[in-house]
Amino acid sequence: MVTGAGRSLVILPHNFCEAYTRQQQEFALVHELAHIKRRDLWAALLVLGFRAINWPNPLVHYAAHKFREDQEAACDAYVLSKVAGGDAAAQSYAETLVHAAKSTHASKSHAPLGLALAPQHQETDNE
Repeated sequence: MVTGAGRSLVILPHNFCEAYTRQQQEFALVHELAHIKRRDLWAALLVLGFRAINWPNPLVHYAAHKFREDQEAACDAYVLSKVAGGDAAAQSYAETLVHAAKSTHASKSHAPLGLALAPQHQETDNE
């Protein structure tokens, strides 16, 4: 995921190199860098401010959710436009997204994350 509107930082799962193939890593990094290039965090901050001002209106929250989905879809389209391989690359990218979603679900993390490439947390006996 990407954080920091002023100085952006890509945060990767602790097991990124082991859990994802080289091609999946490339897909993930291109996707996250697309968020930075498109200035999606700045747009998200503006939407957050708009939601705060208009918090009683449920349509604003619905629209913000759809806006976030559109940002993700735009970055997915960007990845597919930048990688070579045509249909095979699109299939591999789709498999990467499914793998990331399954990894996120398996982590049992209940933290709200906007991106599918979420960190996995190892459970310890102390939890």
